[in-house]
Amino acid sequence: MAFERRGLLGLTWPNAAVFTAYLAMLCVAISSYLAWEDEGRAWTLTRVFGLYNLIFHVLRYEGHPPVWYLILYPLAKLHFPYLYINWVSACCGAAGIYVLLRYSPFPFYLRALLPFGFALAYEYAVVARSYCLFPLLGFLIAQEYRSTTRRPVRMAILLALLANLSVHGTLVACVFYVTYGSDLNRERRSADGRTLAATQLRLAAGIFAASLALVLVVLWPPHDLTAPVSPKVNRGIQKAAPAAFHHETTAAHLLRTIDYQKPVTAPTPLELNLGIGSLKFRGRLSTVFVYPIATFAPLAILLQGMVFVLAWRRGKSALIAAPLLLGAFLVEVYLQLWHTSLLWVVLIMILWSVWDERQGLKQPTLQNFTAAVFALVCLLQLPWTVAALRFERSHTIYPAKATADYLKSLPARRRIDGFDHAFILLPYFQSYPFHLQQDLLDVPTVLADQPDVIVFRDTTVTPDQLAQLGQAGYRDTQSFCGTPFFPNQPLTPLCMDVMEKQ
Repeated sequence: MAFERRGLLGLTWPNAAVFTAYLAMLCVAISSYLAWEDEGRAWTLTRVFGLYNLIFHVLRYEGHPPVWYLILYPLAKLHFPYLYINWVSACCGAAGIYVLLRYSPFPFYLRALLPFGFALAYEYAVVARSYCLFPLLGFLIAQEYRSTTRRPVRMAILLALLANLSVHGTLVACVFYVTYGSDLNRERRSADGRTLAATQLRLAAGIFAASLALVLVVLWPPHDLTAPVSPKVNRGIQKAAPAAFHHETTAAHLLRTIDYQKPVTAPTPLELNLGIGSLKFRGRLSTVFVYPIATFAPLAILLQGMVFVLAWRRGKSALIAAPLLLGAFLVEVYLQLWHTSLLWVVLIMILWSVWDERQGLKQPTLQNFTAAVFALVCLLQLPWTVAALRFERSHTIYPAKATADYLKSLPARRRIDGFDHAFILLPYFQSYPFHLQQDLLDVPTVLADQPDVIVFRDTTVTPDQLAQLGQAGYRDTQSFCGTPFFPNQPLTPLCMDVMEKQ
């Protein structure tokens, strides 16, 4: 026992060694990482808007509840360097791993492997999206769920935070709330459960209901939103959105700031750009239920099946609804590769919630077999993590910083017009860099403005437009390209081109 008391932050020495290795890996990864579009988008919006407009107007166009933006808000408003966003993400990821190592009931070999899988080591730690908080909140919820000391208010607060993290978190939080609430009601009917005060249950229910109301208010769609979701869902959004929102809450109307001192065209949600939206139903199923777990489909299906059976045998079959509901949302509503690993985190949550520590590790039980398969999958994911770390040190992940650095090197007072993805440059400037910014390049508008420099994404400008600009004396001078890393996926570069008046 004396040996277990020694360690870092209450961790035993073996767990402390794992945590130290994890922190070292994050430091190495972030030292060469370049933030990409969605990271800069969140940072720019928090820096530009006031808190009320951000939460109750702008986020309608983003499709995200407010928790992540509230975390970034003070840093962005205090003009911290943009690179801090990835250190914030790393802190969130490290906090999740600390909870995993400190409190999870898993055997040490599984705790030692889980942190270095692709999702926990890179995708939800290095990449600064709201999902970096998903493991931390998910693991705290799983620990609270399996605790013999019932604290419904604490559980409601954790679930409320998860529900306001992303729509995916809202779905998972609802499942855990219903399951946890059912357990509490069942326990209250027993002799041992009478001490649980009804006031605590009512307060917990009120907290979670208020969190869902906030999600609904924040994400209620404006009339002029065209969301990058399935056509069926988009038609539903258009019917549900009241006409009163039209033109009154557009981000372009609201995007004014002390930082920039002028209106900025707000970035609109982008269509699916990795070919996922065109996948047939079977391909979407594979992307959601196989891709984030293992390249060998039978292994991925086996792992999920074992977790589901274990939850059913432990009388927690309702928890199975969490990955199924999340998967249905991804398959039928909106699918991007970086969302799919949330399923991996939810599987860990379920295994954590139903784990029985009374079973010995050497017993041939379903629980031990499930842990062994989890460990095997983690081992097979290690090359994904290594490949991601190598890729970012040898490739440009995103062209925003290089493009911004070049524009800063130009002589002062050069008139710059930005189009399409030009908004990704904004986090790298303390003052507004563009004389004109629009979503799409319009040649007559450009020629009327007569800029010295034009910045645009290469795939959104036609050869005819380039020819017209060439006739007006503009020449291509720079092209900056980059692509994020995804395991076993072809590179899909995004290039920012610069044309200058000769």
